[in-house]
Amino acid sequence: MPISITNDKFKFLNSGTGSVDIEAQTLPLDKPLDPNAGALLTAKFNVQAAQAFSFGPSGDARVSISAGTTASLTPFFQSSSQLTDHGLGTFFDANPHKYILALDIGAQAALAAGFTYSYSTLSVGADLKAGVDGEYFFCRAYDTDQILGEVLADLVTNLRPPSSVAGKLAPGEVIFLGFGGYLNFGLNVSVGYEMKGTHSLDIANLLLSESYSLSLLGKVGLTAGVAGNFSIQLRAGETDPAWVHVSVQKKRSNQLAFAADVTVGFTDESQGLPGSAQDFLGALLGVNAKNWLNFAQQILSSSTPDQLKNSLDNLSEHFMSAWVDKAFDALGQTEFQQVLDDAHKVVESYLNLDTTAINLFDKYFSAGEPALVQALQQLRHLTSLDQLAAKYTDSSLIKYIEELTGGDPLAWILGKVDLKDPAGNSLTEPILDIFNGRVEDALSLLQDDAHGLIKKYITLAKSKFGIDGFVKQLEGVTTFDGLKQKANDVLNSFVERIIGRTIDSIDKGRLGKVLTAFQNITRIENDLYSNLKEALNQTATFALHAEYSRARENDALLEIEVNPATAAGTAVLREACRGNLRPVLGAPITADYRIMGGTLLDQLTKTSKLTLNIAGWHSNFHYSSVESVIVSTQQQIVPGDKGMLTVFTTVEMKSTEDVEKNHQQLHAAFLLRTIGETQGSINTPPAFDHKSAKYLMDTITGMSASYRLLLEDSKATKERIADFLKFGEQFSLSQVTDVNTVIPFMEPETVKNKVDYGDVAADYEVRFVDQAIAAMFKTSIAEQDIRKVMRLVTLGTLLADEALEDLGWAYWTQAVHDAWAQEGGQFRNFATSREFPVDPSPFPSKKSPERVQLPHFQLFTLSEFFSKEEKLVKALLGLQQLCQSSQRVDPGEFASRMQGFADSFSPLDAGVRTNAMFSVFDKLIALTQPSAATRGSSLKLTSKLKDSPARTKVFLQVP
Repeated sequence: MPISITNDKFKFLNSGTGSVDIEAQTLPLDKPLDPNAGALLTAKFNVQAAQAFSFGPSGDARVSISAGTTASLTPFFQSSSQLTDHGLGTFFDANPHKYILALDIGAQAALAAGFTYSYSTLSVGADLKAGVDGEYFFCRAYDTDQILGEVLADLVTNLRPPSSVAGKLAPGEVIFLGFGGYLNFGLNVSVGYEMKGTHSLDIANLLLSESYSLSLLGKVGLTAGVAGNFSIQLRAGETDPAWVHVSVQKKRSNQLAFAADVTVGFTDESQGLPGSAQDFLGALLGVNAKNWLNFAQQILSSSTPDQLKNSLDNLSEHFMSAWVDKAFDALGQTEFQQVLDDAHKVVESYLNLDTTAINLFDKYFSAGEPALVQALQQLRHLTSLDQLAAKYTDSSLIKYIEELTGGDPLAWILGKVDLKDPAGNSLTEPILDIFNGRVEDALSLLQDDAHGLIKKYITLAKSKFGIDGFVKQLEGVTTFDGLKQKANDVLNSFVERIIGRTIDSIDKGRLGKVLTAFQNITRIENDLYSNLKEALNQTATFALHAEYSRARENDALLEIEVNPATAAGTAVLREACRGNLRPVLGAPITADYRIMGGTLLDQLTKTSKLTLNIAGWHSNFHYSSVESVIVSTQQQIVPGDKGMLTVFTTVEMKSTEDVEKNHQQLHAAFLLRTIGETQGSINTPPAFDHKSAKYLMDTITGMSASYRLLLEDSKATKERIADFLKFGEQFSLSQVTDVNTVIPFMEPETVKNKVDYGDVAADYEVRFVDQAIAAMFKTSIAEQDIRKVMRLVTLGTLLADEALEDLGWAYWTQAVHDAWAQEGGQFRNFATSREFPVDPSPFPSKKSPERVQLPHFQLFTLSEFFSKEEKLVKALLGLQQLCQSSQRVDPGEFASRMQGFADSFSPLDAGVRTNAMFSVFDKLIALTQPSAATRGSSLKLTSKLKDSPARTKVFLQVP
């Protein structure tokens, strides 16, 4: 039995006239819908003059339904997977007397593929065609005794897109819209850092110097845009049913497994992190409160005054003298025992108190105890997370809540924080209890006699041995003589930590240069902040790519709840329905909206926690020189894409080549020592404890090696892009599929009837996870496979320079290698040039020539390539043999056997640097451990048309 609803009843129709005809088959329209009828209803949209139904607010994104479109109308009397997908899985638990009627347009098309895609948010005036540009789903709940005809009329006349919602939604009402484009969002995130390091970079002597626990520097405004296929879904609020819950999900489509693009930026609020330079320098130079607390643990490792003295530098001796109020050299054994007893009490308090309590006292020491106690008392005995949320809106308490929650208050308020014990196990204690416990620990530190010694200890560290005091004392001091005039032994000892030697042993001019650079804290701050931002950008970009790839269709990428009763809330809701959540950037909880979380926001929060790896720190408390960091802060800190920044103190980084070479050498040293330890190939000395082992593993899993591949073609063709993807296939990257899957999300241009995709380049990045390293040599890799991988990576690198293409093809060819091996030194002794036949290209569109001719100087370079290959193959096979045997060697011999790896980083005369060892290890993992959980490698495509921003696509194994 049909029912026709005409345009005079439509609340949504902006233009055109027509009707919605609903075929109810044999169902009576004047009676309630029978749950047992097995009804199948369809709705057909009829429009005069072949126009479309277009509905949505004037001047905003709208939805249209083409004339003749047929949609399904489905009644639900009980829970189903489809309702669960739309957040209604438990609806019938509270509403057994109701049913849900749903209209779905474009669901089958969504599952099949093929929506129009655009690199933008939904613009004002955009017209999304339901079933063509995206899926549209709308449902409402009805009483089971309502007449069917009235139900159908109510459903159809209330159709509206998300952007039309201006008030609360009824229970059981859902509006869902899928589209392709950008999702823009952001968050003010707290930037925190931890610091670890090693005194020596030699493989045999990689030991942890110190673990400096997480400290917060301040906040940055971080913005992000993720291009992909999304859905916006609205339903009644969870925290307040009068609010509207907005959920953004990855659209139900297998069309786009990878993000089409990710952009990360910073808002104008990101003008610097207060005190970041001094906080960083204090930690680096071991004069922050937490450094001195770590020093207390060092005291306990000594049994006599002489033994302790041998492990200290001059500054730590002065600290000890100030602590006991007596010259350190005058300590007797009895007095020394008292020092040990006091140090034990300090360490005991340090270990028993939560780190956040120490951080609070350290960071806000200058505010005075009364202010701290007053703030903490306002945070005592909270009874709900909502109460914590309310406290977080008090501007006077925000900074303390930030510290107590480790810089992630939103996760605490939402009850989503994942806290772990020192062993890495998740804590099961209620989150609110943990927060209240941290408040009590902070108050206990300030007020309880039991923690009197640690309070006294921190007070000494802050007042007389803290970075702020040293910076103030050095104001205006730029020369050796100016420093001597201070006649301050403690200050001189601090400067000695900077230069890594006694003041009298360094050239006066060089010392003056360091002192002059130290005056410009603003410059150091800006350089440090620049590196922090670059690390945050790289880390967030990769993390968001990975999270989009990892996300399932029901995962909430972003969630907010909005109060539609306020003008500000309505404005936020309107923007959110177009994929723009940047208006909620400033604060997570207000009277107008509340951020509920989402995996993308979780990633931004997680990636704001950075690790500084100090390459050359201190042994016990004898410090390496950090003068290069003071003089050239930006050059000496190398940002990474997994939240790790490497600080090179003993190696001057003067060029891009220096950065690349030293960073990869460091990467190799950590990787090789970690392999040797995890495979049981090293007789591990007692000094290499579990903390050093964890430091090595954390460092190697926090680093990556990157290689630029193939030609950076300004007119890249579809075939060239297929080459890039082919390279990914060589390394078993699971997301790399047929080029036809990727091309729809590349921006094309047509010139003279030829289609190209602009300037396209590819970077292959290698990452390692601990499970892979631990099982790396369970299966052997054949020598020919090692050589093939090395040559493949090297060929890809050489083809990036037209002048080196012939060299690359010669190196790729096995017969040329055989000639080199047979001829020895005669191979390169040609006065002019030499011609070689060439093996076929491994890349479909990059055809190799039949023959290449190399000039005399390139024969030398080619010979160097083959020589490096032999050393690296020999070293890798030797490592493989060692790991698969029961033999153990001491660290020094192991380092000696790994020399072939170190040699592979030496520069070539031709200025070409290419290193394939990380790719070989990754290939080894791919061959022997196929599980995606063991690998984190990726292939990144970067494309740019002349007048468009660069776009990135990352195909990866997500560990």
